[in-house]
Formats: sequence, structure tokens, C-alpha cells
Amino acid sequence: MAEEHLKALDEALEQMRDHRRKLAANLAGAYARGTTEGWREQFVQIQEVIESIQRAIADEKDAAPKKYQTLDVGGPITGGFRG
Repeated sequence: MAEEHLKALDEALEQMRDHRRKLAANLAGAYARGTTEGWREQFVQIQEVIESIQRAIADEKDAAPKKYQTLDVGGPITGGFRG
């Protein structure tokens, strides 16, 4: 279930990045009063959404059950304590 959520969040993130890229291309063009301001507002909103999605992805990863937690000690433990 968590994998499905992560997949949906990843897809949403990519769509928002695409939208941001298009807005950035518009902003890189000539200034057009009224239109440029709207693009700037949209750009800021999209950036906030991207950051929110990134936080949601991190949260989903933290909340996911750890199926295979192992402790790698680099081989068998031999010998005893020498002090």
C-alpha cells in the first residue's frame, strides 16, 4: 500500500516539475504586464506544492514498514574481549 502512495506521489512530483519548467520558460521570455505577474505567482505556488510533495514522500518512506532490517557485522564474531 505504501508503495502505491509513493508511486502516486512520484508521478505528481514529476507533473509539478514539468509545470514549473514550463512556467520558468515563460518567465525567461519578454515581460508582459499582467501575464508575467500571474506566471510568477503560479511558479511560487508550484514550488510550494513540489516541496510539500517531497515532504510527503519522505514521510511515506519513514512510515513504511521495514521489511528487511539486518545488522551487517562483516562476518562471524570470533574471539573474546581483551582488555
